[in-house]
Amino acid sequence: MDSKILHIFTKVVIILAVLILCSSSFVSAFSFGIRNDNNKTSMIGSLIDKLFNNNKEYSLENLKEDLENMKALGNFDMSKITELINKLPAGENKDIMQGIKDMFSKFPGIDGEGGIKTLLDKLINAVKSLLGGLGSSSGLPVEAESIYMDAQTAAEFAGNEYKVKLHASVYKHVDENGNEDSDKWAVLIHPSMLKGESIAKKIGPYYYEKGYNIIAPDLRSFGESEGEVALGFLESLDTYDWLNLLNKEYNTSKVIVHGVSLGAATTNFLSGIDEFINNGPTKINTQIKSLRELNVIGLVEDCGYTDMTQFANESFLLNMNIGLTEDNFEYYSDATNSLKYCDLPMLVIHGTNDTTVKPENATTVVNTVKGETEYWSIEGGPHAGIIMGLNGEEYKTHVQNFIDKYENTVTKPSTPTEDEEDKPTQKPEEDKPEEDTETGGFFNKIINALKSLVSRR
Repeated sequence: MDSKILHIFTKVVIILAVLILCSSSFVSAFSFGIRNDNNKTSMIGSLIDKLFNNNKEYSLENLKEDLENMKALGNFDMSKITELINKLPAGENKDIMQGIKDMFSKFPGIDGEGGIKTLLDKLINAVKSLLGGLGSSSGLPVEAESIYMDAQTAAEFAGNEYKVKLHASVYKHVDENGNEDSDKWAVLIHPSMLKGESIAKKIGPYYYEKGYNIIAPDLRSFGESEGEVALGFLESLDTYDWLNLLNKEYNTSKVIVHGVSLGAATTNFLSGIDEFINNGPTKINTQIKSLRELNVIGLVEDCGYTDMTQFANESFLLNMNIGLTEDNFEYYSDATNSLKYCDLPMLVIHGTNDTTVKPENATTVVNTVKGETEYWSIEGGPHAGIIMGLNGEEYKTHVQNFIDKYENTVTKPSTPTEDEEDKPTQKPEEDKPEEDTETGGFFNKIINALKSLVSRR
């Protein structure tokens, strides 16, 4: 007898023996091995699975199907969710899914049906994103160089415990002979649960084709960066440090900052950072430079929120180690206090069907900044659709048109003359745009369940 057939025959014999031992009736024994009303798998079903599928790796497709079945059956069981994720093979995909589950598991009310249902939605969307090619190579022809720095400005602002080591991936543009040939840079800021490399491979080619080098930092707690998620404010101080590093250590003439989701919130907090920080209630010794002084010529903001309190209430957020206190939270948790000083061109992108960060946030951005804006509202688009592999060609067109339009129109501010140096640099209060209090509804569907991007590794 063929060895393969013999192997299968042996398994069948073992299963039949177990079934006979477990029940006098073959039918009732077999029924014991299928899912019952509580969606539990019996030891018989488990044995069959192990005997016949032990060489079959549990995949994202399997996870997606199981999570969708759980949702459809109304089986909101956190331990079952954990069990399914643990079945994934070790690697980045498993880390991402565990990161989402671990983050949401910390929030009040998560054990309730509504909270777990919301978690299931988030996990299902994340699996779809991964299956759509998230993080897969999209054509960057050069390898990444890893660079590191300490978070200086965040430490000065919030204390030395926030002086964490940060990592970024750098991709240098090269000519046809392999020689580095560019002084233009795209700073790509990734969404929650991902890392710099992921957004570089998704969006980086759009900039690389236009002759840009790429730097893609790992935000706090992601990739190789230390620290904890801070919901955009401390991340904006870190991004400011990366911009300083670019201008100090690399040949830099033009920079575009492009953020998605948490990265877009970071971009919002960064947008008018000089006056935002220099005029804020917490004073630091360093005089923050404007983005123009750091050669930034434009910002791209894709589905970012404008206020942390759309995410959770103040007392909850202050317990998340975001670097703020009761005395300064109200000012620094609201990105419109930075956006209102922004005079750079900005491309704002948001899907009309975004249930994670409501599209009203994009309206707030457009109505708050002083600079010229272009708003691409993606009809029917979900949250961070580009990361899921959606609207790729349209996205590329909008980004590259933005580059072409503004690459040579934004100049650095002139150096003040001696007579001008003593003049106040802040504009009269009446000339400042009124603060827009419209905050959209970030995580509106899950505030009651989660009271809360965003994640640990």
